Amino acid sequence: MDFNHNVDGDLTSHLDTTKLLKEMSDDDDVVSMELPGVNIFSPYDPWTKALLRNPVRNTVCGHIYDRDVVHGLIKNNPGIRCPVAGCANRTYIHPAHLIEGAEIKQQMLQLIIQDALTDSQELSSDDEDTNREDNTDEVKKDADDD
Repeated sequence: MDFNHNVDGDLTSHLDTTKLLKEMSDDDDVVSMELPGVNIFSPYDPWTKALLRNPVRNTVCGHIYDRDVVHGLIKNNPGIRCPVAGCANRTYIHPAHLIEGAEIKQQMLQLIIQDALTDSQELSSDDEDTNREDNTDEVKKDADDD
């Protein structure tokens, strides 16, 4: 995996990230940071913790926010930075940095479907465990009756 590859493939964004990393490498106080271009996807807005309704990607760091939330925050305070813990992006979020894309919405749908399948498998597994316990209790009861 090439960690220098930017999530959205934007050369300008890649150059900005490279410049940012060089600036940060001079800072001895930085303990850990996220690697740019590593796509860690969360279906939740980092500010509200609610499911993303209108996802947008920050082209500088690659993190995803809810469009309405981030635009509202920028409108009220133009000095907003990426809220994701460990994010190396130290620039203020600007509306020009935010892009909408079909691939983001597709990722959202895939993750929601995957979560739903996992939940349904866990529920059916719990039902099977409950049925086994009920059958074990009946066998014990029958054995006690004999």
